[in-house]
Amino acid sequence: MKGKYFSGIDTENESTLLKDLTGKINLFTGAGFSVLATNSDGEGLPLGSELGNLISNFCKERGDNYSLDLQRIYAIANLRYKEELKDFLNDLFTVHSFDQAYENINLLNIRNWFTTNIDDLPYHAINDERYLNNIYNSGDSFSTNEKAINFFPFHGNVREKNSREYVFSETELAGSIASSSGARRTFNTELLKYPTFFIGYSFRDLVAWKEINEIQHSQKNMWILLTPEDKDATAFFTDLGFQVIIGDVKNFLQAIGKNIKKSEKQEDFSEEFKEYSFPKLEKKDPFTDIKNFYQGNEPYLNQISKIPRLSSFQKLENKVYGDRNIIVTGMIFSGKTTMAKQLFKQLSDDNRDVYYFDKPLSTTETNFLLSKLDTVQKEHRLVFIIDDFCSNVDFVLGILRTKKVQVIAFDRFYNYDSLRHRFIDKNIDYLEVSDLNNQDIGQIINNMPESIRKNNHRHNRVSEFKTIFDVVERNLRNDEKISTRVSKMLQVIKNNKNENLLDLLLLTAYFSKAKVSLSMNTLICFFDMNYKNIYDLIRTLQDQIVEDVFDESADQDYFKLRSSVYGSKIIELSDKHRLKEVMKKLAYEVPTEYIESYYIFKKYAYDSDLVFKVFDNIDEGLDFYRVIYQKDKNPYTYQHAAMYAAKMNNFTEAFTFINEAISSTSKRIFSIQNVYANILFQANFEQDFTSPRVVAELDKSMSILESCINDAQGKVYHIVSYSKQAIKLYQKLHREKDREYSEKALRYIDEVMPTLDENEKKNKRDLKYQKDMLEKVIKGR
Repeated sequence: MKGKYFSGIDTENESTLLKDLTGKINLFTGAGFSVLATNSDGEGLPLGSELGNLISNFCKERGDNYSLDLQRIYAIANLRYKEELKDFLNDLFTVHSFDQAYENINLLNIRNWFTTNIDDLPYHAINDERYLNNIYNSGDSFSTNEKAINFFPFHGNVREKNSREYVFSETELAGSIASSSGARRTFNTELLKYPTFFIGYSFRDLVAWKEINEIQHSQKNMWILLTPEDKDATAFFTDLGFQVIIGDVKNFLQAIGKNIKKSEKQEDFSEEFKEYSFPKLEKKDPFTDIKNFYQGNEPYLNQISKIPRLSSFQKLENKVYGDRNIIVTGMIFSGKTTMAKQLFKQLSDDNRDVYYFDKPLSTTETNFLLSKLDTVQKEHRLVFIIDDFCSNVDFVLGILRTKKVQVIAFDRFYNYDSLRHRFIDKNIDYLEVSDLNNQDIGQIINNMPESIRKNNHRHNRVSEFKTIFDVVERNLRNDEKISTRVSKMLQVIKNNKNENLLDLLLLTAYFSKAKVSLSMNTLICFFDMNYKNIYDLIRTLQDQIVEDVFDESADQDYFKLRSSVYGSKIIELSDKHRLKEVMKKLAYEVPTEYIESYYIFKKYAYDSDLVFKVFDNIDEGLDFYRVIYQKDKNPYTYQHAAMYAAKMNNFTEAFTFINEAISSTSKRIFSIQNVYANILFQANFEQDFTSPRVVAELDKSMSILESCINDAQGKVYHIVSYSKQAIKLYQKLHREKDREYSEKALRYIDEVMPTLDENEKKNKRDLKYQKDMLEKVIKGR
């Protein structure tokens, strides 16, 4: 019936409809939602049977004549013409123009957008006040801000040019959700949180059917828009628990425009991104005794002034006040995060517009932030301090392009080294902060609380310490040492005989290594228990696991270890079989969309060194990588699989995976080429050198590295690999060609050394060492 609020659509409960539309909602769209959009040919986006006919014609043009339904004709075409078909569908479903009524979608507070469409209409409809976070790419975005709309394109999306395959089979799509308790729970959990609006969705496939029976008795309304032609289905959907709206898509969108008011509040940049400001972040930190920092906890902002500054801070400070963009690197546990937070506080005290990011934003979040930076008009540049920036280097590169922000970015040397070439032309200063001097060591020891410090502490020589962790650990009382405390804790949990407790600790440590927090959704899915039982486990380990507080709009809780130092020690000292089972269960049963900032997680969680440590059965290890790859077809996953197989001395599998990594991308990725050369060398170096084929393969390895050195901008990484192999060949074969390799390696080193910044101490040391070794080999010493 028509009422006082809405015209053009009918519903029994329009006051409830208005109430639901003004709050947070889920949106579920099907093909009928996109009827007001056209592609570049000016044609409407095809529906099911029409799409089947178009794919049939696509096949006929290539000599195949089939008369099949959509699911079967797509399966045949995808098998025979995979790349061509994807290009065809991308052109067909890329939106060129659309009805302005879609812009009214921006008046709704959409939290999750589910769709079975592959078109990119949602990306066009959402304006620059919010952004779509494709959870299949980025992981959940609840930890960022309420500007994010979690986007679930179940069939795939044309914006994912090199990602998932499209799905047009009803059983395949429904099976992909139902077969995984984790994926099914993802869908269920989000539908239960807010009212859900089904628009243009026919329910002919099985995506939502399996879940309706479970959610129809929830306290959140389910709304469905039925066209006047489908009005006879009203009773059917009402019996299923739906509230029914009668009308077409355009009338529904126009009704939103007439009845939902746009917020007039205009936020400037500092207000919109205040969650990264000092006052906001400081309030999230608990007040704790400073001794917790020396016992391995992360430094909190409210205690940062009590932690002594190292001598390298003066160099950093000078560059900062010189308005330079700076990259700061150091070894693990060298105090980078502490230094970053000390700088954050100092600049905040100076009333600078400074923002701290404990990890880089995703590509989608970066684009949103850049759009906001376009509106910033300041006399002085903003300052962004970014920790672990190599987790998504595109964030830093994007910010650098704006010229409106001074960037100070921190990460480990090894993470930065392979990415160094991307900053060569960016006019950015570089600083290494690993080295300690006697003054640094004295300050660290003297500031340690006496209650935890050794009575017979002494200021050892600088050469005896590599990191701040070494200084602290050697001067703690034995019962306060981190390794001692972690060992005791693991033994207590083992004696408790509660496997869930041990798994929770290992899972949290694993996420700490991967540099992301652990979401409640992940925990519920992993343990297959309700949140109350999860909290009971967390409370038992509350000395180690704490809540990670994001912004107030976060829809679930997140957790982390009190310290990344503890995380590393737990991984190091734990039973490798148990850790393996935790990693396998996470990979097999938890969907990637549940993992916070998956774009960061995947860079560290599947590292070949870690997998080599815990998977001593190569079949299990490679199956682990295959499962990961099927979830996210990333060439670097197979690169690490190849490195793992090589460490296990299974070069047949190593070649299989490195070739898969190379063929899976059209780009030439030099780090993958380097790994290929290294595997080729390892596989043949212990073979029979009287075989010309073996020697030819070794020479091929050197040729690949030469190509990397000549073509890649970041040369040091490849020169070091080339030098190591040249030395081994010259010592083993003594050919004139091997001498030429060594002499060429020396020339490479001499060419690149003058180009290095004076602060690139680690690279200079590595190259000098290789040069000394090469000269000794050539001279026969």
